[in-house]
This record gives sequence, structure tokens and C-alpha cells, in this order.
Amino acid sequence: MLEHIIWHIPTIIIALFYTAYGLLALLLGKEEKYRNMLRKIKNYNYRPFISIVIPTYNEEKIIASTLENTLSIDYPKDRIEIIVIDSSDDKTPEIVAEYATHYPYIKLIKTERKGVATARNEAYSIARGEIVIKTDCDSILKSDAISEIVANFADRRIGAVTSRVMAPNNEGLEINYRSIQHRIQIAESIIDSTYIFNTLSAFRRALIRPITTSADDADVALNIRKQGYKAIYDPDSIFYEASPLTVRERVEVKSRRAVGHINLLLKNIRLCFNPKLSWYGMLILPMNLFMIVISPILMLLIPIFSIIDMLTSKAFLLLDYTILGSIPLIFALRNKPLVSKVWTMIELQIIQLIALMRVIKYGDMRTWKRAETTREYYARTAATTNRRE
Repeated sequence: MLEHIIWHIPTIIIALFYTAYGLLALLLGKEEKYRNMLRKIKNYNYRPFISIVIPTYNEEKIIASTLENTLSIDYPKDRIEIIVIDSSDDKTPEIVAEYATHYPYIKLIKTERKGVATARNEAYSIARGEIVIKTDCDSILKSDAISEIVANFADRRIGAVTSRVMAPNNEGLEINYRSIQHRIQIAESIIDSTYIFNTLSAFRRALIRPITTSADDADVALNIRKQGYKAIYDPDSIFYEASPLTVRERVEVKSRRAVGHINLLLKNIRLCFNPKLSWYGMLILPMNLFMIVISPILMLLIPIFSIIDMLTSKAFLLLDYTILGSIPLIFALRNKPLVSKVWTMIELQIIQLIALMRVIKYGDMRTWKRAETTREYYARTAATTNRRE
């Protein structure tokens, strides 16, 4: 009997890992408890000079509303510079230049299109702020998002902070994913530091090192954690980022991001189980490596091994039928509230498997085709509101 269990080793590993990690997120990922922890380190009187970096590429339809939204933040304007690093061949730079004539703290930097990581490296190298805040053209900031994220840096132990992302277009699967990630980021921040960094993130400029992968935000944060500083999540610093409205675009966007994370984790695999990084090295990095790189492979093997078991040993037929039967059932019921969360995780594993194949074939992806449905959503929004709160 024991020799037949080999076909279900991937199932056992997946079940044990996600049960353990789920319990960890459930027990530690309590929002109110974490907010109380953050209140002890935040100081809203801390107002350093900051640099807000916005990379752009052919954003003429939404750049004006992006700048209006950025200008509406409740941070002192004499303590801000806004750096737009642009590689467009449309009217984006002209629109930014026009804004710069009215707001002298807006700076337009023209650069060649060599990828977002290269553009951000250039912008970070000229930033003057003690704190550098990175956002994107398709992010909508709450008016207090910057004040909230900056307040964390009053604690000298903090080197990087990432914000909470919300979906303004209420795309179901994306909301599920973000709610799960929200709990995980809280739990990781309580334990030590969080690995995944969202679009709106802030870093101590003196700690920033050149970005070497397309997982640019996580790349910067990981290097800051290596220097002994904490990289945490702030659920009170909120921004909105529309999710792609088609399956094809969602797969493209998420697999692109996963490619960067796979490269970053493999590049830093020696840090896994490194006690010098405390729980970040001993637990958080290994768990993210498992979820992003190893788990998708095991998930692929589960149905394959179940079929092999059915055709050969037949030792676990009930389990085999349950596994193979649950796949079409979960897909059919994927829009039901409870099942949708399970499908979200399965879809994410499929996307990460696609990303892994792209890494094997192409290595990293520095430039990519953007999600046009999100740009259309923002363009429609900009046509009806100035996006100020």
C-alpha cells in the first residue's frame, strides 16, 4: 500500500501546506489587531520631503486625471516633488509639460522605452525625497494614502511600506484574490516583513538599490529587508486599481507579474532558510517560493498522478475520482461565493504555471503589452469625474 502513496504525494504536500498557511493567515491576519500595532509606530507629524514617481507610456487618455488625483493628496505641497518618467510616443509628455507650468514641483523626464524597471531606476537615481513613493498611471489614490504610508517611516526600523489595493470595478475574482492577499500581508508583517509589494509603495531613498528583475517593487523591498530594515504592509494607506475585464488580459497581467516574482525568488533562493534574516528568511521567503514556484508544478501533477493511479494500482480510487471530479465541478460553480475563492486560488496556480513556462523560455520580461480594458475603464471614469474625493 505504501508504494502506491507516491502518486498522491503532491496532494498531501499541497493539502498540508495550504492548511498550515491558511491557519497562519487566519490566526495572525487580524486587521484590527494589526492596526493597533501600526498606531504605536506611526507619527502623522512626521513630514519629510517626498518624491512621487509615476512611469508612463502612451497614457494621453488618463494622465491628466492621474495628475489631478495625485495633486489632490493631503500632503504639504512644499514637501513634494512629482517625477513623471515617460517613454511615450503620443501626447502624454505634452500634457505633463502643461501641468508642470502650473505646478513647478512636477518634473517630466523623457527616457527610452526599456521597461518599467529601467525607468524606475532612472527616476529613483534623481529623486531628492527622503522617502520615494512609487505609483502607476492606472492607480487612484485616496486623499490620505500618502500621509498614511509616510507616517510609518517615523519608526527608523521601517525601510519599506506597501499600501492596500482595492478594485473599483468590482471584478469578483480579483476581489477574492486581494482579500486573501490582504490577510497574508498582515500576517507576514506581524511575523517579520511582507514579500509581495503592491503598486503604491514607499521606500527610504538611501536604502534603494538598482532593480534587476521585473518584480520591481518586491525587488526593492527585498533588498531593503536584506539591509536589516522591515518591509511592511499598511492597510490604511488605500489606493484603487482596476482589474482587467477579460480572462485573456487577466492571465496576461498576472502571469507577467508572476514572471518577475519567479525570477526574483530564484535569484535570491540562497536567502531561504537563512537565519540571518530571521523569520523573513526562515519562513516568509520559503513560503512565497513554494506558493509561486513549486506549488503550481505540484498542482499540475495532482490530476496526472490520479489518472496514473486509476490506471495502475487502483489503490486510492475514491480519492482519484474525488480529485478528477472536483475540477469540472469547481469550474462550473466558480461564480458561487464560497467556490469562487477556491477557483481564484486554482486560477492563480494556472497563471503561475504559465509564468514559469515563460521564464524557462524567455527569462525575464522587461516590457509588455498593457491591459487596454483597464485604460478604457479609467478613460470613462475620467470623462465623468475629476477623480477627486
